[in-house]
Amino acid sequence: MDQTLLMLAIILFFNWAEALKCYYCEPLASNYQDIRYTKPCEKFDMSDMYVVDCDSSTMCFKTQVDFDFGTGVTTTYQRGCAAQTLNGDQRNIGGKWTHVTKIYEVYEEGCKVEKDSERLTTGTHCYCRGDYCNGAFKINSHTIIVIVSLILLIV
Repeated sequence: MDQTLLMLAIILFFNWAEALKCYYCEPLASNYQDIRYTKPCEKFDMSDMYVVDCDSSTMCFKTQVDFDFGTGVTTTYQRGCAAQTLNGDQRNIGGKWTHVTKIYEVYEEGCKVEKDSERLTTGTHCYCRGDYCNGAFKINSHTIIVIVSLILLIV
């Protein structure tokens, strides 16, 4: 039983040591963008091509914007790492001002709907914690190992 607890502690440590993984995609590329360098949400399939490491974030986001043009509603999506840092953060370290990355916790988990009556748009902005949380449910290898370890611990 002690070995199982040790194994579980090691697994959880390594899981927390990795960067958060989020899905990343953008609305359809415009005429000036090269489609080879963008990941359009219109083709989003939860494959590894859309996974990014979020070194400077503790949350993922998904945004849905509905545009009402009067002839129908057009919907766009965007996914990625939540913006939680400022570019200009500095700290005096050893007498020198040094650029530092400080992560600010500015979002709450969940979704908020914003309606803009002037532009006839509705935006739904969702923020979540945990790997791959801004796509459909997906079990990763760490989750499986933790579940198996917990079952072994109980048995």
